[in-house]
Amino acid sequence: MKDYLLKLIRQKEERIAAIKEAVKKSDVLDEVKRLGEELDIVSAELVEARSELSKLEIVAPAVTTTTNFNPMATFANNSFSNNNKIRTVGELFVKNVEKAIHERNGRFTISVPELESRASADFQSTGGQSGVFGGILDFMDQTIVRAYRRPTVSDVFNWGALSTQSITYIIEGAKEGDFTTVAEGAKKPQKHYADPTLKTDALSKIAGFIKFTNEMLDDLPFYVSEINSRLMYDLSLTEEYQLLYGDGTGTNLLGLLNRTGIQTAISDYEVNNADTIFHAKTLIFTTTGFTPDAILINPADYERLRLKKDNNGQYYGGGFFQGQYGSESGINWEPPLWGLRTVVTPAVEEMTVVVGSFTQGATPYRKGGISIESSNSNEDDFVKNLVTTRVEERIALAVRVPKAFVKVTLSDAVEEEEN
Repeated sequence: MKDYLLKLIRQKEERIAAIKEAVKKSDVLDEVKRLGEELDIVSAELVEARSELSKLEIVAPAVTTTTNFNPMATFANNSFSNNNKIRTVGELFVKNVEKAIHERNGRFTISVPELESRASADFQSTGGQSGVFGGILDFMDQTIVRAYRRPTVSDVFNWGALSTQSITYIIEGAKEGDFTTVAEGAKKPQKHYADPTLKTDALSKIAGFIKFTNEMLDDLPFYVSEINSRLMYDLSLTEEYQLLYGDGTGTNLLGLLNRTGIQTAISDYEVNNADTIFHAKTLIFTTTGFTPDAILINPADYERLRLKKDNNGQYYGGGFFQGQYGSESGINWEPPLWGLRTVVTPAVEEMTVVVGSFTQGATPYRKGGISIESSNSNEDDFVKNLVTTRVEERIALAVRVPKAFVKVTLSDAVEEEEN
């Protein structure tokens, strides 16, 4: 019996070592997952064999522990097959918790926090009352994007990562002095920015939840769709409104358009609306030296500009059968305004256009990533066969150069003709 157990232990140790080596060499997600499941089984068998050996008061040979080995963390450093890329947050969440969903015996709570965090590829579960996840979760491709139905304000910024509860930065005043030519031995001119001020913006949490029935969870593609098209998309709509119009009170962000120092431009007549938008570009460049890179506009205002015609009845942006003035290059249904990336969004109030150097003038920050949690233990969900799924994120907005943005007010006034 002793010889048998010792031989069995050696076999299990050798198999564990082989599995680890295979994980390091594999670049196929399904294969790594299968190896991880086998590793759990072999490790459990090794523990059982050593337990039987200890009952015989035989000291088992030293073995390498497997409790801290994570095949997916190892897999993150290997090449990743394009055929196995997870494209959306919903797919990632459901693949991670699929087993828990299908084996929901009694009460359960499942959690996959910080789905978009780029700090680590090791997505270990923090929930599950009986370890229903095992030790293995799927690796998330780090180029994952959220499945928006349309571009949003968030898309024009360069996002940063934040590990603290707030971000403090300097807002510089007007430039005073400049470089100039000087004589040999003469005093050099001073160049500085007047009255720099420190500004601190705290994180704000955006959160919401939706309830599913147990029958809905049996249809995993539906669950993926609900996470992507409802939870994630609706979260993005609240996010873009906060980035623009948050009033800074209570738990709200202080949005871009409520910052001191934002420039303004006002159109006098409807016919000059497009000219005023172009003038906003000039204001940014002349006051900051930054290059404007995006325009945010309400769909109704974009429609009025897009359907503009010349005196011959031809659309400036191209008609419904051809490009501008008979161009054979095809129709661009939403051509950009003045060559800048144009985001058409109802988040911007009608008769308002925002022109800015979004990548240089401001930075939104997200702490960690987007957290998704599901539980049937909320309120009376368990007795009603319901599951609550919650999504939340923590973000902050730093506007370092307010003058890099112009709020344009459009006009609907018609210019009076001269007699």
